Amino acid sequence: MATVAMMVGGAIVNALAFSGSNYLFSKVNSDEMKKHNLALEELAKEREEYEKKRQERLDYINDKMREMNHSEQTFSNVDDAMERYYELTGKALPELGAEPTLDYTVSDSQKILDYSLIVGGLVVTYYVAKRL
Repeated sequence: MATVAMMVGGAIVNALAFSGSNYLFSKVNSDEMKKHNLALEELAKEREEYEKKRQERLDYINDKMREMNHSEQTFSNVDDAMERYYELTGKALPELGAEPTLDYTVSDSQKILDYSLIVGGLVVTYYVAKRL
């Protein structure tokens, strides 16, 4: 019976720890969350535009290759397709550029706050566990 109580108690402590920490982290610094979410939205837009340009480039190259009867394969990799297109036509297509990446760094104050919440949560959990 004690084992069941320990398992149930452990599950409750885990649930409270995860739910509580998520709640605290979400309420601590909403400005930082807004910056993070804005950066993710920008990344999503940039990736969508990049993928659209990439697909248009692939479609263009595949169509041109078919027109010139050099279409041994349909390309799915832009770099390979552009290289093969250049070999056959002698015309270099402009580079697509690098794939977009997330342009966001966590501020030092946010890092300190996050670490202090983690350490504080561990101390409280240790204290509660010792009392039980």
